[in-house]
Amino acid sequence: MLSGSSEGGTGLTPQFSLQIRTSAPVPRTKLMNRAIWPPIALLAALMLAIGGYLLAAGKFMPRVHPDTASYVQSPVSSLRGMLESPRMPGYPLLLAAVRQTSLGFAA
Repeated sequence: MLSGSSEGGTGLTPQFSLQIRTSAPVPRTKLMNRAIWPPIALLAALMLAIGGYLLAAGKFMPRVHPDTASYVQSPVSSLRGMLESPRMPGYPLLLAAVRQTSLGFAA
C-alpha cells in the first residue's frame, strides 16, 4: 500500500492510497452459478412440456397432402428422369430414402 500527500497552493492537502493485489483471480462464485442455472432449467422444463404436449396431441405424425402423390411418383432412379421432372429432386430423394428405411413416411 502506498500513501502520500501532495502540497497544493490552497492549503488543502489531498491524500491518496494505492492497493496492489498479488493473489490469484477470484474463482466463479455461487452467485454466478445461481444466475446461470435457473434459465437453463426453465428452458429444459419448457422443452419437455411442449414436446410432451405435441406427442400427446399427435403432432409428430406425417401428413399426406394432395400433392404428395406427385412427389412420390417423381423419378429418382435416373438423373435424366429427375431433371425432366417438374419437381425439384431434393424432396423426392428424401421420400425415397425414408421409404427404404421405414414402414411409412415418418422419418
